[in-house]
This record gives sequence, structure tokens and C-alpha cells, in this order.
Amino acid sequence: MNRMGKNKAQGFTLVELLVVMLVLVALSSITLDFTKDFAFQGRYEVTKDRYEKIRSAIIGRPDVLINGQPDISGFVADMGRLPRNIHELIEEDYCLTDRSVTVKSTCVALPGPGVWVDQTVWSDPTSTTLGFGWNGPYLTITNDPTLGNAISDGWGRGLQGIAIMIMVGLFA
Repeated sequence: MNRMGKNKAQGFTLVELLVVMLVLVALSSITLDFTKDFAFQGRYEVTKDRYEKIRSAIIGRPDVLINGQPDISGFVADMGRLPRNIHELIEEDYCLTDRSVTVKSTCVALPGPGVWVDQTVWSDPTSTTLGFGWNGPYLTITNDPTLGNAISDGWGRGLQGIAIMIMVGLFA
């Protein structure tokens, strides 16, 4: 009997290996689900932060009170209207037809015809009037403003038109 016990091979059985593998797979799937939520939350926070920057570029910081009045600044205070698009927050004058064009004569000569947008030039305040006109850029970006995705959300998608104004609460 003693002799048979010594010849027995040392190691794990197939069932033991399968049980260990099953436990490892279960733990890894739980970990992946847990970290996926962190990645989503991070992207959500980046998007929320960018929308907040756009909101403050448009209407300033109305939650801050100065002498009991909300601090309305930004594009709306300077221009007296909401921006038609994000590009108005970045550049004063631009070609609506082709954002890569930076000269008015080139834009107007485009087939279609090109549409050049002239913003009101900033006029300094006087003793009887407030300053008014485009006094930007209201939004600082690191990408080329002529690109469609110059401003993107946490997932890398370009921010477009009215969806931004709805998300920042201007039309909600």
C-alpha cells in the first residue's frame, strides 16, 4: 500500500483546474463591468464640463451675483442675441459656407454663393452707453476652428447646433 501512494502523480485534476478557471472568468467579468462604468462616467464628466464652458461663453455666470444682480456676460451680453452656431463664439468674422476660408472676398466668390458673416465690431463704452459688439473669443479651443469636430464631447463626437443650446439649458 505504501508503495502505491508514492507512485501516484502529483498535480491538479481536470475538475480542479476547471473550477479555478471558472472563478477567474467570473472575477474578470465583474471587474470589466465595474471599470466600464468608470470609463462612461469619465466621458460623461468631460462632456458635462465642455457643455458648461459653452454655456458660460454664451451667458456668462448668472449664478454669481454682483450687487444683488446676476452676472450676465459673454456673447449674449455683448451681442444682445444668442449665437447662431458654435463658430460665432470662436471667431469674429467667418465664412458660413466653408469654414476653412478666412477672407471675405474668397468666401463670397465661392459657388453657391458663399455666405460671409460679419459680426458687430466691439465699440468701447462711453459715458452714456455700454460697450457692445463681438468681444471674443468667448470659447477657447485647442483644435483648428475650421474643423467640424473642433469642439467634441467625451466620446469624440463633434458638438452641433441647437443640441448644445438644449443641453446647456438655454431652451429647456
